[in-house]
Amino acid sequence: MSTADATVLRAGESLSCGSLVSPDGAYALEHRADGMLALRDRVAGRDVWTVGSADAEPGRLVLLPDGRLVLEDQPGAPVWISGGVDRRVVAASVTDRGRLVLTDADGGLR
Repeated sequence: MSTADATVLRAGESLSCGSLVSPDGAYALEHRADGMLALRDRVAGRDVWTVGSADAEPGRLVLLPDGRLVLEDQPGAPVWISGGVDRRVVAASVTDRGRLVLTDADGGLR
């Protein structure tokens, strides 16, 4: 997946210079061309939070098969990691309330 908007990032998939958009379109997790990752409130036109190094070569956002969501820089080094290993995680998405969530196969929040 690259340079596109999606609603779900599944385990093993990556996103480069694209967005995970909430179902109603009000929020988006944006992987930007400057290397930053931002959760953006599209209605208010502001970032809720950001992580990464501005003015860096964009890498990718990847949901690893072990359940960790990782922002990598261009060489592939981790810049940010969501948390510990949880092999039950199968997807990442943004809710209509502006929350980045990791879910298991049954839709439960991890």
